[in-house]
Amino acid sequence: RVMHRFYAFVVDMDEREVQGHNYVPRCIDTTRVVLKPEVIALGEMLACNTHDVWALSRMQQGWVWGPVLDDENKRTPNLIPFEELAESEKDMDR
Repeated sequence: RVMHRFYAFVVDMDEREVQGHNYVPRCIDTTRVVLKPEVIALGEMLACNTHDVWALSRMQQGWVWGPVLDDENKRTPNLIPFEELAESEKDMDR
């Protein structure tokens, strides 16, 4: 019974490809949107939390701080508090 419900949602791979090729992003222009300070602060809190979740996950996988990114030895310079990250790195969490 569970499999029956699951199969009801399976889409043929060919159909997925067709849907993907027909996809047209519908972006809205947000350049003139002005956010209240409380919303900006909330965004920063959420970005900080996103970084902490990422960092905890990495640490649980055995990653440690290192001065340069080294995938083979599981070292990253980004295992630091969010506030100490470069703005370009913070933007990844925003």
